Amino acid sequence: MKKTLVAMALLSCALFGTLQQALASIRYTENWGTGTGATLGNGSLPNVGWTGIAASQTAQPYLGIYAAAGPVDSQLGGLPANTVYFSGLVGSFQPNGPGMFYTTTGATTPFGSTFTNLDPTLITNLTFNVEVGNAAGITTNYFAVQVGGSWYVALGSQMPNQGAYTNWNMRYDTNAANWNTLTIDGSQTFVIIGGTAGANLTGPITGIGIVTMNDVNGSGTPGLNFNQIIINQGLKDFPTTPPTNNTPALQPLAAFAGGGVSFAPAFQGSPTIGYHWQTNGVNIGAGANITSISGSHFLNAQTTRLTITNLTANDATLGLTNLSVVATNFFGAATNSGITLYVVPPGPELLYAEIFPTIGIAGNNSLANVGWVGISTALSTGGNGGGSGMFSFNNNGNNLVAGTFGGSTADEFTFGSTAYGTNACYTTTTNDIGLSGLPFPSINPASYPAVTFQCGFASGGQGLNGVTTYWMVQMSDPVAGTNWYCSSSPIAIIGGYQTNQLAFKTAKANWNNLTISGQLAAPGSQPANNLAGNITGAGLLFTHTKNSGVNFQNFEIITNALTIQPPVIGANYPIDLGVSAGGGASFGVATVTGAQPYTYGWTTNGVAVQNGGRVTGAHTATLNIAGLAPSDNGMQIVALVTNSSGFDQSDFGDAYGQATTLFVTNPPVGFVYSEEVPFVGPAGGNYSIATIGWNEAVSGGPFTVYRSGTAGTTSQGNGAVFAYSGGAATSVFYTTTTSDTNQAGLPFPNISVASYSSLDFAVDIAPNSASSTNVTAYLAVQMNGSWYVSATPLLTNAPQSAAFTTYTQTFDPAAANWRNLTFTVNGGTVGSPVASNLSGVMNGAGLVFVYVGTGGTFNFDNLYITGTGVGGNNVGGIVANPVSGGSFRFSWVGNPAINVQSTTNLTTGIWSDVPNTLGAYSLLVPATGPQTFFRLVQH
Repeated sequence: MKKTLVAMALLSCALFGTLQQALASIRYTENWGTGTGATLGNGSLPNVGWTGIAASQTAQPYLGIYAAAGPVDSQLGGLPANTVYFSGLVGSFQPNGPGMFYTTTGATTPFGSTFTNLDPTLITNLTFNVEVGNAAGITTNYFAVQVGGSWYVALGSQMPNQGAYTNWNMRYDTNAANWNTLTIDGSQTFVIIGGTAGANLTGPITGIGIVTMNDVNGSGTPGLNFNQIIINQGLKDFPTTPPTNNTPALQPLAAFAGGGVSFAPAFQGSPTIGYHWQTNGVNIGAGANITSISGSHFLNAQTTRLTITNLTANDATLGLTNLSVVATNFFGAATNSGITLYVVPPGPELLYAEIFPTIGIAGNNSLANVGWVGISTALSTGGNGGGSGMFSFNNNGNNLVAGTFGGSTADEFTFGSTAYGTNACYTTTTNDIGLSGLPFPSINPASYPAVTFQCGFASGGQGLNGVTTYWMVQMSDPVAGTNWYCSSSPIAIIGGYQTNQLAFKTAKANWNNLTISGQLAAPGSQPANNLAGNITGAGLLFTHTKNSGVNFQNFEIITNALTIQPPVIGANYPIDLGVSAGGGASFGVATVTGAQPYTYGWTTNGVAVQNGGRVTGAHTATLNIAGLAPSDNGMQIVALVTNSSGFDQSDFGDAYGQATTLFVTNPPVGFVYSEEVPFVGPAGGNYSIATIGWNEAVSGGPFTVYRSGTAGTTSQGNGAVFAYSGGAATSVFYTTTTSDTNQAGLPFPNISVASYSSLDFAVDIAPNSASSTNVTAYLAVQMNGSWYVSATPLLTNAPQSAAFTTYTQTFDPAAANWRNLTFTVNGGTVGSPVASNLSGVMNGAGLVFVYVGTGGTFNFDNLYITGTGVGGNNVGGIVANPVSGGSFRFSWVGNPAINVQSTTNLTTGIWSDVPNTLGAYSLLVPATGPQTFFRLVQH
């Protein structure tokens, strides 16, 4: 065996950049008649002195010469135009054996090069070079020589099968172990590859050729193009870098019995490397598809990526799961050994599984590597588009065997600012032959009590906004034929990976017709009849209206009944809420049972709401409505929750079924700001303070909003904030004009302090811990973007009490009353006294808690700012804040005698009352239209 490996090392193919040098050692060149006027097309090889061996040269298979448009080798540069093609090599068209094309001594024409005898004893390092490229399918190609009147083929040096042109080369060695006998059948339509040559090759080379074996996938028009052939002296022209294994194969991997797996280590070295995969140190053998003693199949065992299909439980017993690969070139060898594969039996429920594994470590991979097809009609006016593929997902486990790697995910996307269109990712019984996961079978739904599709979904890198996903199925029926369909209902996909299921039912109402043609996937109308026949394909359809994408993994078809339960809201319905006019409200919904992913919808007074204007979160678990007016009082809120198995809505007639009521009242005269900390809920537990438009600078950042009322009672919507530290610290809880934009209570305005003769703060505090004497509470304000903390505490050295007490403080801008305040996300620092009186605009407020010793807890609620203004009418000016939808929210201190007027021309002095603003506190104004001026007036 060692002798054979050494000889194979000398026969290794090589890729190098020296062909363009004008070498005196060149002995033969074949450019296929480039520039000579030779007749091209099918069957044209005799015009340049070559002979084709194929079942056909003018129908499939096709063998001939064509003029390529600018063929290029990335390392060597431009190549001759004329190129040989040998395509359509599948069993049905080339049934009896491999094809071949060759030339021999004396075969001359006016258009080609003349081959003459080559005596290897007179030529040092005789080397064959062939430019190969533009591959389609997986054909296998080898170099052949005629010596002593007999033909031989070098099965140890497979030509690369890839798209870009590559210079393959092989140094001639006469050792018999490197050659197999080759016989041209008398029909001149195929060749027969025999065993190893009986003796070393001796004598001159009187002919050369290329043997091409059938594509292992057995469909389409696979083949390879062959550009110039050069024979030279060789060795002195080569780079001299032995192979190194720069990226070992990802292992251990696990795969299903009956399925497949791939290993793809990476090597580097020059000249180009030959590969020999082994099991237990024994070469697998030559050829594109080698059947093992267990019945499994080794594909492409002479390339850098080995694929094994039809795995069996006996593979481990027979030692076929201990793999290695030897990479060789002229100057050395490198081995990636210890590659381990675990073969596990699939669960009895699995009819089909595709785990989209990582094929090697580096970069993205085509879906074709796992037997799937990705098509895209995504277009963009910006010149961008869409696509699909697989990418490594942290090389995590695929959950088949603990400690294994190879987990991956598939993705589809559109890109570009105006991208739109349709993508489809799918497989069929002919596409997925078991390259990974399990091969796709023909499934008769009538043979099983249940057939369920399931797949894991998540947002892709382009986001979910703008993409809708549907299940696909291909049905094959003797009467209806073979047809594609897509589900009539979309798949509910949320952010993180969640498994979605579909109970396969043949009723026509569940499906729409789907046309698959080339890159086209076009959904249509409902089919005329129920689906019939066997399931012979499945996949996913994605329709895009903008730049968006979906990731998906673990596509399976199982015989278990649907395990995803429909959602039940139960007691987790949205909570009744009272809000001041001009403020905002948030409503939350959750489920007591059911399985994610969910989709959400909301209605107000029976009308479905959409995002835009004053509404956000219309398709999430939390609905936000800003800019509430007295006319919104009594609004009925209903939540709808859906998954792939059903839906529930919060006013269904169960024990909890009722619509949620929003109460909107005019705030007391003089209110500038209010935050009553509603408990949005609805589920128990704490929530982030961000849900009410506040922020916190607290070590650890806990969820600090809790329910202070009692669930199931009229107080269940009451909330509060807890301020806790287990040691010495300074915490800051605060809001600003940019953070509190109407989520709850009144939005925080830009307060011009000079407009008010008095500004007063009030907040409810409960010192709710035995160590509350360690906590001191202070008022904080933001003026013109800088933060200050009151020098006088609101509450200090307070005994424990769960009861809330209101504490007040009047804003006094004198410098002596304030100290500088700075903070990060983890806490604050009280600094030195301020240098001058506070003035300008107040654009934030909050509370500072200073803890000493072992710390303690203060709870707080209901922070109000009230003011008295000019003439006692509390007019502090109009504050304009932008809101979603391209509008502005005007807010002011309301008063029963105050309303808004507008004009489009200040010089005319003509002002008009804005309807419905008398006694109001806010107004939503679109940002479009003519320039308009607004003012507050007293009636």
